Order: sequence, then C-alpha cells, then structure tokens
Amino acid sequence: MNFAEENVSGSDYSEHGEAFQIFNSELLKIKKYFEETQNLGIKKDRELVQTHCELVIIALHIYLEEYLKNVIKYASENDDDLTEKYFQEYKKGDAQTQKEVKIKLLESEVSFSKNAYKLKRIFHHFFGIEFFPNQETEKVILDFNLVRNILIHTNNKPDKNYIDQINCKRIVYNDGKNFRINLINDFMIKVMLKLAKLSVHLQQKISMHYILKKNSPNSEKYRMILENMGNAIIGIFDVVMEDSEEPSIY
Repeated sequence: MNFAEENVSGSDYSEHGEAFQIFNSELLKIKKYFEETQNLGIKKDRELVQTHCELVIIALHIYLEEYLKNVIKYASENDDDLTEKYFQEYKKGDAQTQKEVKIKLLESEVSFSKNAYKLKRIFHHFFGIEFFPNQETEKVILDFNLVRNILIHTNNKPDKNYIDQINCKRIVYNDGKNFRINLINDFMIKVMLKLAKLSVHLQQKISMHYILKKNSPNSEKYRMILENMGNAIIGIFDVVMEDSEEPSIY
C-alpha cells in the first residue's frame, strides 16, 4: 500500500508497515509448514504430532515477540516526546539513561505476564489503542503465551499455578504423575487465526494513528483499504478451518 500521495509514508509509518509484512510472511510460512506436515501421515503418531505442535508454538512466539519489539522500537525512535513521557510516568528510575538504552528498556515491556498489562500500557501510550481487538483474542493469545512458557520452562510438566491460568481447559490433562498440555489441532488452528487477527488489528489501528496524525483528507478511504487488506489476510487463515468456522474450544 502506498500512502506517499497523502504524505503519510514517513519512516514512522513505513517501518511499522514493514514489520507487519514480515510478521505476516512468517505466519504464512508457519501455516504452510503446519498444513504440509499434517499431510505427511503423522496424525497416527500422537507423540510426533505433539512434538510438531510444540515446535510450531515456539516458532510463532519468537516471531510475535520480534514483531512487537520492532513496533515499539520504531515508535520510540520516531517520537522522543512520548518516549520521555513514558519514562517519566512509568520508569522514572531510568529516565536519565541514553536513548539507545531507553529503546532496549521499552522493548523489554513486551511481556504477556499479568494479563499483558505492560503491552496494553505501552500500546495505549504510543498509539492510543487497545492492544487486543476483543476478549476472545486476548484469552487465546494469553493461553498461547502460557503454553510457550510451559514448554520452555517446565518441559511440559506445568504446576498448578500454570494450570489455573489457562483458559482453554481442553488442552490440559493429567498423565497420572504430572499435568500435561495436549496441543490439539483445534487449539493450534485457533492460535494461528488469532495471531493473524491481532496483527491485522494492530496494523490497522497504528496505520490510522499515523494517517490521522498527518491530517489526511482521505482518511476514511484509507480506513476502508486497511480493512479490506485485513479481511484478506484473515481470510487466508480461515482456509485452515473446517467449513471456515473457528473451533469452539473455549
């Protein structure tokens, strides 16, 4: 999408657009990998399916974290005033550090702990937007993050503290000795779709933030373009759904 004619193609917008495109390219790559490996006959081997899904979860989390850190990095690099205000309000102890250090500290705000309150705070501060598009997307993404932490930090042997935080109880079972996470196909599909919806939501809201900031006379036209683009991206992920419906697992 080219906004040059409306003078909204400065580095602040274009860098966010590039981060969005990279993330969605990685999502599509993982989607293709997921579908291709599912078609290799591994469904009969439950342990192999589980390992395959665990690798997908970890890769998706890496891509999401990189995307969000880039969005925050570009925002802070292009708005010194908002960066300073953030530190004055939320991180006074680091307010006198150099800009490069501040950017790294802001990137560390990419955390889903405590219901992602830091992410919600920083996206509202820099863009005036809600981080999650709706409550269901929030539940799925928080579960996705919890599952990743369980795999990385407990080797899929979560304690009760982890289990109590999970919204989707269908993926939890007890093998007689430990709680385990069973990465069922419906959960994996749900995660990929909600990640796509989250990225589209953020890109639409951030893009409109910069378009309105530039006082574009055609802001409504570009809002429609962004909406159509988002629907097209989400439509790609809907293809993995049986009968184009989201699995009802929550």
